Amino acid sequence: MDIFKLIFILALIVGVMKFKQPLYAAIATGILGASALYSIWPLQAIKIMGQSMISWDTISLILAFYTITFLQRMLAKRDHLTLAERSLSGLFNSRRVNAMVAPFIIGLLPSAGAVLIAAPIVDNAGGNYISKEEKTFIASFYRHIPESFLPVYSSILLALSLSKVDMTAFVLGMLPLVILLFLLGYIFYVRKLPKETGFPESEDKTRDVKNFFNEFKLYCNANFPNTYMFSYSNRTV
Repeated sequence: MDIFKLIFILALIVGVMKFKQPLYAAIATGILGASALYSIWPLQAIKIMGQSMISWDTISLILAFYTITFLQRMLAKRDHLTLAERSLSGLFNSRRVNAMVAPFIIGLLPSAGAVLIAAPIVDNAGGNYISKEEKTFIASFYRHIPESFLPVYSSILLALSLSKVDMTAFVLGMLPLVILLFLLGYIFYVRKLPKETGFPESEDKTRDVKNFFNEFKLYCNANFPNTYMFSYSNRTV
């Protein structure tokens, strides 16, 4: 029964957004719908919202997004993201590979805000060939693929613990489905992009691999997001 209630609440939010109303109106409609369906009185709803706004989980999530956004802008200002993008382009010379691989690799980090690092690369790869909505989908879709099979996420660890499935066997068994997810994203969105990036062919593939993973490692070694990443992955189910 609860699943139908959640579907109805989601439909309310989507419906309001379809009428081109602001996000706060959609969220308010969702809150009113949830309050009515779950018999939450107005005073009780206000109390719950107040507690959630000042809870550490909410504050740490907001701080994480701000720090990752700050890190992304700092990397962009120092041209680290540009170097990573050029290295990836030098390796494959394909907009399509850039759009798929960058969010997937950054998605290996269990952080909700990691997609903000991949977003500029996906945006540049998409250019004017696809809409902003399609770029958003591509960045988010490939960012979340690691969550379906990597045992660094609490949901995967919980599933393995309950099912008693061997971790190695699970990861290997999921690889065909991971490939399928890549193909689905490619068929419906990524193939709209032209292959060429406009960058010259690389003369040193080894150097490009090192450059790309050096920029990725720079992001991993940022101390303040790391503290959040692993605490977040342990909390989320």
